[in-house]
Amino acid sequence: MTFDRILNDGPTEYEHYIEESVSLYLQRDPSGKTNTWHIDPTCLDGDVLWSNYDNGPVNANCECGDEDECDRITRIMGEKADFPTAKEAMFMLAEALGYTVTKSTEKPILEVIDVRDPDGYESEPDMFLDGEKISEDGPVKIHYYEIDAGAGHEWEDWKAHRDESLANASPAVREKLRAAFDNPPGSHCITGKPDDEPWV
Repeated sequence: MTFDRILNDGPTEYEHYIEESVSLYLQRDPSGKTNTWHIDPTCLDGDVLWSNYDNGPVNANCECGDEDECDRITRIMGEKADFPTAKEAMFMLAEALGYTVTKSTEKPILEVIDVRDPDGYESEPDMFLDGEKISEDGPVKIHYYEIDAGAGHEWEDWKAHRDESLANASPAVREKLRAAFDNPPGSHCITGKPDDEPWV
C-alpha cells in the first residue's frame, strides 16, 4: 500500500502535489501463530530492510553511508519486495477483517418530494438518498434549482434568481439551466420585463 503526503501549498498551477510516498508491506503473521495480516515496513521474508545506521531505505535506496549495508538493503528491496497492488491490498484487508468484497449492482436512489403551492409561494422540497433524508448540514451538498415562472415574479427578482442559479451550477447543469431559463413555461406571469431584453 502507498501512503501519499499531500501538500496544499504546492505550485500555484496545481491544487496540490505529492511530495513523497511511503510503501508498506502487507504480510501474514510471521510467527505463524495467528491467521492475521500484518503491515510491516521493517522486514520481508525474515530479512531486515531498515538500516542499522539510519531510518532506512529511501525510494528503495539505502542512505546509511555504509556501502555494504546500502548494497544489501537495495538488493533485498529489488529482489524480494513484492508489494501488492491497490486492488490486491483491498482484498487482503477485506479477508483479514472477515469481509467479502463485492461490486454493487444497485444504483443509488434519489427521491424528491416537492409540494407545489398554487398561490406561488416557494416550496421546500424534501430529498432522500437511499431512504435517508438529506439535510443541509449533512455530508451531501444540495443545489436545488427551481424554475417556476408561472408562480409570478417581478423581472428584476427573476433575473437575480436566474443569475444566482447559473453562477452556482456546474458546467453541465449550467447549460441545461440556461435552456430552461430561456423563455420558460409560464413566462407571461413575469411582470416588468422589457421587450428588448433577452431571457438569458
